Amino acid sequence: MIIQNIQSINFKSQMLDKYIQAHNYASNPAQNQKQASLSMEAFNQFTYHSNKINVNAPEFTIEKATLSNNIVFLLDNNSSDIPKMIFSMVPIDEKGVKPAAFEILNEILFNQSLQKGENNTAFSTIDYTNGELQCDINSDETEFFKTLNNSINIILHPDFSNENFIKAKNSIIEKARAHQSVSNKKPMETFFPKKYSNTNELEQISLDDIKEAHKKLIENSQMKVCLSSTNTFYKENKDKIIEIFEKSFPKMKQETEIKHTKQIKPIDKDYRIEISSKNNELSISKFYIISDESSYRKELETTILAKLIKNRIKDFMPKDYDYTLIVDKSTFVEDDYLEIYLNSKDKKYQGNEVEKIINDSIKSFTNIAITQTEFEKAKEEAAKEFSSFFEDSFNRAAILMQNYSDGVANISKTNKFLSEITLDEIIKFAKKHLSKPSSTEIKE
Repeated sequence: MIIQNIQSINFKSQMLDKYIQAHNYASNPAQNQKQASLSMEAFNQFTYHSNKINVNAPEFTIEKATLSNNIVFLLDNNSSDIPKMIFSMVPIDEKGVKPAAFEILNEILFNQSLQKGENNTAFSTIDYTNGELQCDINSDETEFFKTLNNSINIILHPDFSNENFIKAKNSIIEKARAHQSVSNKKPMETFFPKKYSNTNELEQISLDDIKEAHKKLIENSQMKVCLSSTNTFYKENKDKIIEIFEKSFPKMKQETEIKHTKQIKPIDKDYRIEISSKNNELSISKFYIISDESSYRKELETTILAKLIKNRIKDFMPKDYDYTLIVDKSTFVEDDYLEIYLNSKDKKYQGNEVEKIINDSIKSFTNIAITQTEFEKAKEEAAKEFSSFFEDSFNRAAILMQNYSDGVANISKTNKFLSEITLDEIIKFAKKHLSKPSSTEIKE
């Protein structure tokens, strides 16, 4: 095994030049709650100011290596979770390959990667979108190497039988046709339109075109591998994992900064889509785009805003109404958004009434000041969410995969920004982004 360059970094003592952005801090369903009394409000304000808000999770300890075949390796060996890995391949260019061929290749690889280990203890997914192939390995220790080797074999030696090709091709053509129908349009797609080739282009793709796309992917890509695991697993298996990647993959292109094209399509008006519900339930999905320059500090501001929105909606919603509410943010993507999702079987209120309550609560951020108590409560909730988020090895590996303008995300960086973000910043942030056009879907 030959390692060209290796460095060990403990984030407690040293920061990397670039920080990595965390996404998808999942919210818990909302619960009905009583209005707080003035005395409790005063007590809460005292409590929030008296307790320092901190994220409590294992700090990152990372080893970075450039392998002999130019694969960049990042290993976090301080997780308390089972080992999880993400690796990506990014072609330097896609010239000479028909775009539709990559769409069908993705379908072939994705279908073959939908595998499970014994007792569902291991699985992997392979997906090629926006000019990047990504493979996610989620496994316990006993199944890890079997899952990893299976995934690598699928990527390097996919089943290009005529049967698989026809199946994948027909599936993509069906998706492309369905996408052209207005009735199948989803609210998120007003911002992130799916990029299917037209059906004529897809029909003309041959199996040789697919093989050419695959050759371009393997021979003309740069590659990064990110693993998060316990220190014990790391010490016992690091050399074996590196050896697998050095022996399996050919010489890759040297690491360079590749900026992915942002997928956001700006809209200049609100969109509203009504769909009949098949299960006699009400669901409302509402999206706002947060399209500032990607930075980790902005991610924290977005998370705090999500908590504020959730709490405001709960305050506006009738106390006798039974519902589930999630306010969440984007999941490890370059383009950031907020989603407000409500679901209810309660028939006390019609969908348009509930939608109005949500809209009124959003509008309140322009005419009802965010109080210091609201702000501190939201920051505390965000800190708890990050604490849980950073316990998961997959999230930790995904963070290592990201690169953003203000550097790499870690526990100390998160706590630093949480302490620095001010109420005035959040007020301006909320007014700026919640005044933008939104996209809403109503199912009733």
